[in-house]
Amino acid sequence: MLEKRKFIVNLLDKTCECNRFQQDEIPCAHAIVVFSKRGLRVYDYVADYYKIDKMKATYDTTANPLSNESEWTLPKCLEMLVLPPDTKKQAGRPRRRRMRSKGESKEQIKCGHYKKTGHNRKTCTNLALPPK
Repeated sequence: MLEKRKFIVNLLDKTCECNRFQQDEIPCAHAIVVFSKRGLRVYDYVADYYKIDKMKATYDTTANPLSNESEWTLPKCLEMLVLPPDTKKQAGRPRRRRMRSKGESKEQIKCGHYKKTGHNRKTCTNLALPPK
């Protein structure tokens, strides 16, 4: 059985108890539900640096291409050789599946016989024959 949780969204502080609203500065799913119930625009609660005018201003300046690498003049401190850190390969077999992020949900397990969630065909406790 899934546990239902309630998250408190504060529109004035732009916060939610799930902390995604604060971290990403983009409204989380809980905040979007509040906006839709109150008839508010989500765009008004997104951080300024995600907005179109700020994005355009970021790429407004021109970037000049670099000249040929042989013509570069580097300071003496940059001429030293920097090697990557020494690391050891992790022991054991590598993971076959990626680790899911906090916001991703897992698929519900369904029984192959009865199409009910919470168990699979192997762990089905109903001993009666499956419906045809």
